[in-house]
Amino acid sequence: MIKKMSLMICLLLLSGCWDKSELNEIAIALAIGIDLIDDEYVVTAQVIVPSELSQNGGTGNSQITMLKAKDKSVLGAINKVTEASPRAIYPGHLQILVFGETLAREKGIVETVDSFTRNWEVRSDFFIAVAKDTNAEEILKVQTPLEIAPIHMFYSIQQTAQNSGKSVRISLIEIAQELEKVGKQPVLAKVELKGDTKKGASKQNLEGINPEAHLNMSGLSVFKKDKLVGWLEQEDTVNFNIITNHLKSTVDTVSCPKEGNIELRINKAKSKLKGNVINGQPKIDMNIKLSGNINAIACDIDLQDENIIKELETNYEKQLKASMLKTIKKLQDEHHSDIFGFGRTIYENDPKGWNKIKDQWTEELFAELEVIIEVEATIKNTGITNNSLLGNVKD
Repeated sequence: MIKKMSLMICLLLLSGCWDKSELNEIAIALAIGIDLIDDEYVVTAQVIVPSELSQNGGTGNSQITMLKAKDKSVLGAINKVTEASPRAIYPGHLQILVFGETLAREKGIVETVDSFTRNWEVRSDFFIAVAKDTNAEEILKVQTPLEIAPIHMFYSIQQTAQNSGKSVRISLIEIAQELEKVGKQPVLAKVELKGDTKKGASKQNLEGINPEAHLNMSGLSVFKKDKLVGWLEQEDTVNFNIITNHLKSTVDTVSCPKEGNIELRINKAKSKLKGNVINGQPKIDMNIKLSGNINAIACDIDLQDENIIKELETNYEKQLKASMLKTIKKLQDEHHSDIFGFGRTIYENDPKGWNKIKDQWTEELFAELEVIIEVEATIKNTGITNNSLLGNVKD
């Protein structure tokens, strides 16, 4: 980690952004947490400790430190953090911005997003997450074994979204655009603190093989306008990514014809939506095409039989369709939030129809929306062995 952070500072020097004296005057912020406590914004900045990243080696203390301040406005709290630091806070290499749950639910995030988008020093490629059941400060305090917390969260969101589809990578510019879209509600990544939260902030969390506390980045946070209204877990998050064409890869299981199941690696998914309004009633037609390979088999099956492959594809199509309808129903009944952009699809396909229903969309008509789903699944590769090894073992 020390080598990695030292390399990052060297790259900053080589980039020509600052000279040596300027680097000595700034504090590089890797993470910022924003909470709401007693109707005040509390900003926590996690910054690099330069002395711990020197080529001669540090003292063995933490490579990052926390600075905190509060104010009636986001900018006021950020300014106070800078005033409390011997160095100017530089956000140009921010990895993660975390909102506390109370702030996201009660105040909303628009003021913070607007403030950050107007800061020319802030790059827009960091990720944003919402802390579930806790505040942002507690999340940033957690000691993580492989990477410091900001880098851990950044790469965890990136890898979870890319390899399993169980999280979402939302940057500053993307959430700013989502907040302005017609007929679509925003989402952000979700972060949870699991385990012994008191020990998570101590060095003890790094000393054992199994950390007492850890951060979980799967799932997503659901918004209505700029306020948090709920959460989605892993299966629903994968469905969201499929519907919105953000899925890169995921692993799922499908039932075998008789008993047991097969694990599939889905590596391609394409969603097409069409929407219109007929006699005042909105309707969405959805076509999902997926393809993937067989990863593992836990049943006695003949993969050389084309009919068997077709049956597996049909089983998976039915299974995924049922799962998607369940996810959509959850958003309609529990959260009343159109995160899929069904309203935007109607707006683009049938603008006249949309103008007639837009005022009743999220509160009334979205809850009653009929969604017709068609799924086409293709298994392209069965692996290096044609048949299941399970049959040979049983014999």
